Amino acid sequence: DEVVASGEARRFEEHLAELDLWIETEAVPEAQSGHLAVLFSNVTARRKAEEVLRKSEARQTYLLALSDALRPVDDAAAVQATVTDMALYYFAADRCYYAEVTGDAATIWQDAAWPGLPSVVGEYSLRDMPLFSAVLRDRQPAVVADTETSPAVDDHLKQLCRENFVRAYLIVPVIRRGQLAGLLSLAQATPRAWTALEVDLLQETAERTWTAIEQARAEEALRQSEEQFRLLVTAASDTVYRMSADWTHVQQLIGKGFLADAPDPTPGWLETYIPAEDRPLLQAAVAQAIAQKSTFELEHRVYRADGTVGWAHSRAIPVLDARGELTGWLGAASDVSARKQ
Repeated sequence: DEVVASGEARRFEEHLAELDLWIETEAVPEAQSGHLAVLFSNVTARRKAEEVLRKSEARQTYLLALSDALRPVDDAAAVQATVTDMALYYFAADRCYYAEVTGDAATIWQDAAWPGLPSVVGEYSLRDMPLFSAVLRDRQPAVVADTETSPAVDDHLKQLCRENFVRAYLIVPVIRRGQLAGLLSLAQATPRAWTALEVDLLQETAERTWTAIEQARAEEALRQSEEQFRLLVTAASDTVYRMSADWTHVQQLIGKGFLADAPDPTPGWLETYIPAEDRPLLQAAVAQAIAQKSTFELEHRVYRADGTVGWAHSRAIPVLDARGELTGWLGAASDVSARKQ
């Protein structure tokens, strides 16, 4: 109508939803005959390529923003809050939360949701969370576009979703060393067809969340370890040392005149401080302590700071992170040479 009225040619594009096609239309008037020439071109491939490029650029922008936001965060709960807030906005969902899985329990420290939706923060037994059952069973993302019509949703779960205003959900797992370590979830109060790109991006977000949480916990364990070592140095009159988790490196050793100082990580400490005849006994005691995550204690000979051989009573305690994993050892060694002689 506009072309006929104005007498000017026009070009435009329209999406035919029924066929999922993009059509470019060019309409050109013929002044003398009053006829209209119309050329239809299928530009679906170009439009879809442009959409893929746009989404790829948006994905990279989102991941860069997520990395920038997480970089200064040094608290596990703050990591979850940052991730869920950003994901809620980017995916335009109604609720987002990360569940940290330990054994048979799932803990949600933070969640993000639009006003009016109930919080899901708390600790849950995985057995009592049917929403996670498919992920727990298959170790694959659970993708449900409509809880009312999906065959994967039984009546019990359907009622639970109604009570919590969930009509569609997307849940992706984080698997570490063959075990489920976390779950990142999006929920919608209306039906929603989740795309493959959204599933992949949420999986990437979940992986980055787990990494950021582990890094925050490691940094906190290191801060505690540094504080414990500082207090130990201040209080002790003996030699004090800090070892790596596997005892391959002395991280720091303050000899107090008994042993030579090691201010920096020292990989060859065994040859530096321990006579050859005593090394097998010490290595066996170290291996047992590591295996049991128990206190290391042993009397053994050492090379003293003046180059002579003396005796030390050495005792070290394991430093564990929040998951009970070894992060290092704090120890002290007393000069018992006079008593042994």
